[in-house]
Amino acid sequence: MKHRGFSLIELLFVMALIAILVGIAIPLLRVSLARADAARVRTDVRQVEVAALQYREEAGSFPPTTKWGSASDSLAPYLAQGMPFAYKDLEYRMVSTGGPGASEGLSVQVRYGEDSEIGEALQTFRGEDVVWTRTLSTFLLHP
Repeated sequence: MKHRGFSLIELLFVMALIAILVGIAIPLLRVSLARADAARVRTDVRQVEVAALQYREEAGSFPPTTKWGSASDSLAPYLAQGMPFAYKDLEYRMVSTGGPGASEGLSVQVRYGEDSEIGEALQTFRGEDVVWTRTLSTFLLHP
């Protein structure tokens, strides 16, 4: 007599194998998504830098420091329309130091929670122009 179909052992083996593969793939996917989000934040920081430089070209100094999660009204015409100063669980703030005639500086701070996967991915951006702590990354654009 010929049996058709799979035995219970064969089905359990296939289900266990699929569960192991899913268990491996999901963490890798989450890390990849966090890195993509971190690249998006880095692009946002670059947009703020370009907007601030355009503002300085016309006004003679960088725009004033902003509050967390909001762009300066004076910077708004230079940013993409409706660009939020936040992304998912992060908030941005532009910090201007010095003034006209003095040594001016500009940085963008990105604030996130201690358990933020995007914040952790942002910490992979290393260099002289990036400073980070467990809950804050600072991109020094014009120190």
